[in-house]
Amino acid sequence: MDKYQQIHEKLKEKGITFNPPLSLAEVEKFEQLHKISLPAAYRDFLLKVADGGTMIDDFPLMPLYQCKTDDSLIHKDFPLTDYWIWEDDEDADPDKINEVDFGNLTLIDIGDGQTWNLILSGSCAGEMWFFTDVGVQPACPRRDFLSWFEYWLDGGDDYFSDFAY
Repeated sequence: MDKYQQIHEKLKEKGITFNPPLSLAEVEKFEQLHKISLPAAYRDFLLKVADGGTMIDDFPLMPLYQCKTDDSLIHKDFPLTDYWIWEDDEDADPDKINEVDFGNLTLIDIGDGQTWNLILSGSCAGEMWFFTDVGVQPACPRRDFLSWFEYWLDGGDDYFSDFAY
């Protein structure tokens, strides 16, 4: 049984229903529309598992075509390689803060300025990061989309267990 069949089995065992997967043509159309390439783990998830559904604390993993995108920002490289809490950074430049919106796609909007985003470009391409109104940080340990999803599916809920300032 391959990884994707295992994920389907776990979803079924837990009674979790997700949207059907997308076709290759639908994924390629999104990539062409936004002139991007989706990270392999997320792309494979869309093709082999699902196009969104309900997960973390009943917040939706958005279907691909509902993901928040800004084509003026999505093509620029995500600038960070490590967490940054700008609220604690007295030298934080507002223009630099705005750059954290470069090169990523919002997959889950929790509300109150909190989102889970997939990094599309830069040194951290493929990783899942947590965004808030005061800072951003990668899941810790660092995880690509599929590892991040499987962690949740296996009952994990502490995405920052190994995080240390």
